[in-house]
Amino acid sequence: IPREREEFVPHITLARVKGTRNIEKLVKLLGEVANVDFGYTEVDEVFVKKSVLTPSGPIYSNLCSVKLL
Repeated sequence: IPREREEFVPHITLARVKGTRNIEKLVKLLGEVANVDFGYTEVDEVFVKKSVLTPSGPIYSNLCSVKLL
């Protein structure tokens, strides 16, 4: 696998926004839910995914997975 040109920054993508047409609505919504407790969920497996952005949308693939104890 060739090395990436840019430094890898691990992150979790919670949402993807295409364009800025309704950005004011998004900013308002984020402000309204900023302090909302959405509860919790148990995680028993983590997937490392790859996303390739294409003109017709992202293509996702699993690189590996790890079962958690």
